Amino acid sequence: MDQMGPKVSSESHASESLTEPPSSKSEWFGHPRGLATLFFTEMWERFSYYGMRALLVLFMTDLIANGGLGMNDATATAVYGLYTFA
Repeated sequence: MDQMGPKVSSESHASESLTEPPSSKSEWFGHPRGLATLFFTEMWERFSYYGMRALLVLFMTDLIANGGLGMNDATATAVYGLYTFA
């Protein structure tokens, strides 16, 4: 019986599936470009969180006339402890 079309061996299909796609120009250190945006967004979010946390006790203990809350040190550190615990 005569076959229609060219003969295709299973080896040629296997080698085609193992080839890597061409390198894309939209990579950043081997990762997708969008990952850079995600990384820097998370980095600045962490930077602002820890920066504000460091200033929280100073804000709470500053005088009301200076724009602070006027708390004593014990109360301010207790509030800070509850804030960082949560």
